[in-house]
Amino acid sequence: MKHVRNRYHTRRQQLQKVATKSAKRRLKQTSGKERRFQKDTNHCISKALVKKAVVSCKALALEDLSGIRERTTVRHEQRYERHSWAFFQLRTFLTYKAA
Repeated sequence: MKHVRNRYHTRRQQLQKVATKSAKRRLKQTSGKERRFQKDTNHCISKALVKKAVVSCKALALEDLSGIRERTTVRHEQRYERHSWAFFQLRTFLTYKAA
C-alpha cells in the first residue's frame, strides 16, 4: 500500500516539475488510476473487516475521524502519507456492506 502510494506521489512530483501539455495530460490519467486503486483497496479492506465480524459474531466500531487532519500534527515528510487516505470512503463502504 505504502509503496504504491509513494510511487504515485513521486511520479506526480516529476510531472508537475515538467509542466508541459503532455505532462498535464499524464497527470490527469494518473489521478484517475490512483483514485480507482484507492477505491478498490477500500472495498477489499471493508469486505475483509465485515467478513471477519460476521464469522466471529462481533460488532464493528469505528472511531470518528472527522477533523483528524486539523487535530494532529505530523512531520513534513509524513504529511502526504497522513493526508492521502480516504477515511470517509472506507467508513461508507463499511456501513453499506455491514448492513
